[in-house]
Formats: sequence, structure tokens, C-alpha cells
Amino acid sequence: MLAIAYARWSSMEQTKGSTLARQIEATTGLIEARGWESIGDPLIDRGKSAYTGANIETGQLGQFRDSIMSGARDARNLVLVVEELDRLSRQPADLMLSWLSPLVRKGLSIAVVNTGQMITRDMLDTDMGGLMMILITAFGSHTESRKKSTRVAAAWEQKREAARNGDIAKIQRNHRRPKWVEIAEDGSFFVPPVKLEIIRLIFENRVAGIGKGLTAKTLNDMARDDSRYATWELDAGERKAPAH
Repeated sequence: MLAIAYARWSSMEQTKGSTLARQIEATTGLIEARGWESIGDPLIDRGKSAYTGANIETGQLGQFRDSIMSGARDARNLVLVVEELDRLSRQPADLMLSWLSPLVRKGLSIAVVNTGQMITRDMLDTDMGGLMMILITAFGSHTESRKKSTRVAAAWEQKREAARNGDIAKIQRNHRRPKWVEIAEDGSFFVPPVKLEIIRLIFENRVAGIGKGLTAKTLNDMARDDSRYATWELDAGERKAPAH
């Protein structure tokens, strides 16, 4: 049987962690254990949400689906291997089945590492317990993501409300703001004049089509003439802003 691994995670911050290595290790391990023939590189959707369906709409999973549904790829004798079912979808169960079932009907099998489940056309037709497990898993994943989305939205609204009200204690707990934005004693945000000049220069140069290198050179010239400015350095091919 031919096999291809699939890995996905929702935020680009997770790219820095071990999620890719963990998923690839799990999926390739199952492929080797079953004696399947791995074809091509793993399908990887970086920073693609399965809750919104971004991975199936604009990701590699969506391209994989389209290649099967269009007939460009023969899905018979092909298995897609995932660490968990929620790598594929965190949408409501009916939405997930609306695109997953046609793929399986085309002959695709889906192997889920953590549960040992094998989703096939025969399973959908004859295994009520297996089908119920898919539905229950999908329902649980969607519910979890929906609750998380609601909590995050509420938290950000609290932060915005604190900013509008000048609640400095709450504002200062929010560390996610541009480094060039500072907090005044009354809790309001402001941009120091020196930093404002730098930001304007960067944006104006970007709009004018001036590259990072020339912009950094201009900033470094400013730093040599005025001690209020800090130098910008070149590191691993990228211009880095000063730490302060």
C-alpha cells in the first residue's frame, strides 16, 4: 500500500516548537511499522487552522483533496497517515464528513496513529462503532476549539476595554504591543518622538520601494550623528532592529 504523511498546526508560533518533528515521527513510524511504501514528501500545513477549515480550503490538504476529486491522483491503494484526526479537521462533524467522505469513496484510506483507527469505505459502510468514533472525536475537537476561540476573543476584548479606559494595571499585563509603543503614567499608549521618526522613515521607504538594506544604512548614519539613535546590524542575512 502507498502512504503519505500529513502534519498540521494552527499558529506560526508553534513552528518554533517540536510539533512538526513529533507528528512526522509518529506518522512515518506507523508507515514503517505497517510496511507501507512512503511516496513523496509529507504534506505540511504550517499555521493553517483546522477550526476555520483553512487547511482544506487553501492548504496542502486542500490541494491533495482536489487532486483526488479531479482524478489527477488515483486514491485507490493510497493511505493518508495523520497523528490525530483533529490534524485534518476541527470543523463541525457534518462539515468534516462533507469533504472527507467523498475522498474515502474515491478509495482513499486514512490511518490515525493515536487511535489506531483506519477509515475506509468499507468501515463507513459497515462499522457503526467506527463511524460513531469519528463523529464523537470531531464533535469534541470542534467544541474544544470553539470554547478556546470564545475565551481568546473575550480576553482581547477585556484588553481593548482596559486600553479605552486607561486601566494601566491591566494594560501593563499585556506584553503584546510593538516595542516602539510605550505606556504613559496615565495608562495611555504613546510613541516617543525618536521612535516615531524611525517608524515613519521605515514605512515611507517601504512605500517608496526602498529596500531593507538601504533603510538600515540610513538609520545607521542617523545613529552615528545623533546618540539618541541606535545602530541596526546585519545578522544571518536579515536587518535586525536594536534591542532598545
